[in-house]
Amino acid sequence: MGDSMIDSFSLELMRLMQRRHAPAGSVLDLSAFRLAYHLSRIGPSTAKDLAESTLLDQSTVSRQVSSAIQRGWLERTTDESGAHLIVATPAGAEALEHDLALRGRDLRAALAALDPQTQDGLVAGLRAYNDAFDALED
Repeated sequence: MGDSMIDSFSLELMRLMQRRHAPAGSVLDLSAFRLAYHLSRIGPSTAKDLAESTLLDQSTVSRQVSSAIQRGWLERTTDESGAHLIVATPAGAEALEHDLALRGRDLRAALAALDPQTQDGLVAGLRAYNDAFDALED
């Protein structure tokens, strides 16, 4: 694999990462969206587990959780074993559903410009890349 492939791939990754902004009309800021999304997928979590799931430093997650708690989107709770967990509030879950709908709208519009074969190839390629990258970390 040559440098031109790495350069082209890096450029496309950077273009993709530039789209990390919240769509117009979003309720949650980007950090709260990311936390709420992960909590919706993995359930109530410790700050450590949430940091691992989001690939962020635990101190960063702690700051982001505190901010989301102040806005009423997340809360801290304790389970029956005494573990301190972070969960979405009903308002946070509702905001996530709203923002997921907005993001879904934008994704559907972008994917609609691609033929079905290209759509399938894109998903397969991203999955293969993520799997290969995950294997490097193991």
